[in-house]
Amino acid sequence: MKPVIDAGSPTVRPTPPTAGEISATRTAPIPVVSAPPSICASEQFNPTGTSSIFPSDGSGLHPLPNAAFVMCQPASEQWSEKLFLSAPTIAISLMALAVSVCNFWYTRSKDQRSRRQSIDDDFWLRKVVSPMSIEPFLKYVIEMAIELPDVRGSTTQDVRDYWKKNVHRLGEFEVSFGTLALIDETLNSAVAEDLEKIGDLIASYCGSLGQHLDGTLPKAPDRDDIKAAISALAISILKRIKAHQVAVGHQIF
Repeated sequence: MKPVIDAGSPTVRPTPPTAGEISATRTAPIPVVSAPPSICASEQFNPTGTSSIFPSDGSGLHPLPNAAFVMCQPASEQWSEKLFLSAPTIAISLMALAVSVCNFWYTRSKDQRSRRQSIDDDFWLRKVVSPMSIEPFLKYVIEMAIELPDVRGSTTQDVRDYWKKNVHRLGEFEVSFGTLALIDETLNSAVAEDLEKIGDLIASYCGSLGQHLDGTLPKAPDRDDIKAAISALAISILKRIKAHQVAVGHQIF
């Protein structure tokens, strides 16, 4: 830009730039530099965008030749900071996954136990063992206690007939209660042992009573004691079966 001197006045005014100077100014390369974080963090620059530092006459057409663009890029976060910020979300997700897995296995295990109870309790105990063994056994125990021979009004033949009849009936119950082995082998063995004890009590009582009636044994056996012992063993059998039912029911929870 060249100064122009007015002949009528000593005032010097600038000469407007030529079209070539304006074009050269506009097309001149503008240096672009990456600013360090300390510069981008200052108030003069926008850390998330691009800032230009050059004066202008207000029209935006005449930047100074020494103008420059300063490119500011946001600083990248460290992986440790990202992990720290996302830790709560990760923890909640893992907890939800663990709860889902536990709920799946609990539901599956509960369904299996329910099926086992349905098979053991609803079918075998209620439809097989109970009508074939438990109910007839309760009736038998009552009849056996009522028909138990007494020292008064019984003969030796009556005692023998009673013993033979009950030995046969106890053998039948040992077979019918044997179906408990399909449910629990230990339960079956315990019930069979109690039935055998009942048979031993009857045999011992009938043998002692027969000897007393023959005159070979002075003292007659106590009928009430034998009845109480037989009733206790019968109740023991029923309690064992009930305990098994309760145990199967508790396994569901």
